[in-house]
Amino acid sequence: MCASDVPVRRLVESGFAAIAYDHALATPGDAWAAALDEGVDLWPGVIPSTDPASTPSADQLATRVRRFFDDTGHDAEELAGRIVVTPSCGLAGASPSWAREAMRLAREVARRLTP
Repeated sequence: MCASDVPVRRLVESGFAAIAYDHALATPGDAWAAALDEGVDLWPGVIPSTDPASTPSADQLATRVRRFFDDTGHDAEELAGRIVVTPSCGLAGASPSWAREAMRLAREVARRLTP
């Protein structure tokens, strides 16, 4: 979801198996922690959706993901099999070269989350 007010509880109650979200707009909290506790996987959108002025490093992005999970009381490395690193809000506005780079970067971030 490309919104700051993701209805996490409602999505969990509706039976969603995973929630993709724009990491920059999400605030970790009890609803996210409860979703994880109930088995819902989280797909943090940390990769810029459009061509950035400068490319963030995989280490920087992995640190952001870890911090979010830490703030929910969960360890990203322990949940690595349930985390899918994605672009923040799709790649429709990205150039073909950035779309390729974004997917490469997503793989690199995911590797850094794997123990």
